[in-house]
Amino acid sequence: MRRINCQGSMKVELSVWDKQEAESEDASEGTMLHQSVSDSSLDSTLNIEQLSAVEKAREIVEFWQNKKPVSETLYETKVSLTRNGVVVSDGTVDCLIVYEDGNAAIIDFKFGRILVGDSIDNIQLAAYALMAKMTFPAITGNVSVQIVQPRVSNGISEPYEYSDFKSLTESIFSIITECNDDSAPLKIGEWCKYCRGNQMMACPLYTQEKMELIKAPIETLPAIELWTDNQIVEWKAKVSDLKKFTEGTVDAELKERILKNGECGGYILKGRAGKRNVNDIMALFSLCEQHGFTDEEFLSKFCSIKIGELETALSKRLIEKASSSGVKLKSGDAKTMAKEKLDAYFYNDPSIKVLDLEN
Repeated sequence: MRRINCQGSMKVELSVWDKQEAESEDASEGTMLHQSVSDSSLDSTLNIEQLSAVEKAREIVEFWQNKKPVSETLYETKVSLTRNGVVVSDGTVDCLIVYEDGNAAIIDFKFGRILVGDSIDNIQLAAYALMAKMTFPAITGNVSVQIVQPRVSNGISEPYEYSDFKSLTESIFSIITECNDDSAPLKIGEWCKYCRGNQMMACPLYTQEKMELIKAPIETLPAIELWTDNQIVEWKAKVSDLKKFTEGTVDAELKERILKNGECGGYILKGRAGKRNVNDIMALFSLCEQHGFTDEEFLSKFCSIKIGELETALSKRLIEKASSSGVKLKSGDAKTMAKEKLDAYFYNDPSIKVLDLEN
């Protein structure tokens, strides 16, 4: 999608490809969940919500595997686009299922919480279908592609099957040719979100837009209580966007310069003591008891329970117990059971109102 709407993004991204970029928490979690789909040994590291998302992804893989005899199932596998024996582009397919009849299926997992477009409109999956066919000689037939978003309602898109690879090849190479043009245009849009170029402050158009926002003449606006609803919502989005821009680019560059030169304009990296942790809870309890604290005081004043973590831990125990009896308990059912068991021991504080967007 980005290459179609912003052909100039390819050269911008290539200009910073070797520059180190800090991985966001969302990206780090996404990597972990992708790995967990094919490696159940990682289940113990997931919370119950993450485990539920991974299980849904596994169910889709199992659905495709059961359609017809499978030759092999590959996860996180490299595929390449070649021309005259030269690799032009490559990528990593989340899950590739090759059938014995020569057909194949590509499943693309997206663990974010915002619904993306349909499989039929996804140029990345179209390219992956072509790359898979070029990379694996066993794929002699059609290639189906499907986007799976386990955390989004209706997040399992309709699959799309590619069969005309001659036309697809012409289309993909046409896009690559346009992107390689020195005069390829840049364009701001939703596709900028995951572009390495703007994250590394290398895209002149994106950077200019943010700088213009910084210089925006707020003083020309009326008093905030006189703003229209549209102005309020527009500036809410602008402020949020600007915060992400400064944290993701300016702060990252500032840290990089400090690491290189020791400081930057008076800023330094200052050490901070790590969080203190209890290494012997029973010895600590004994000490408090010696100084007149009752059991109830110790537990209510000095100990805290992370209810979400307790619920997750109990859910996993229920799954393990069911498994030992030969029963497969789904994470969602286990979470419901755990919540029902724990509800009697907790109460809720009065509800509060927070800003949110309507679905």
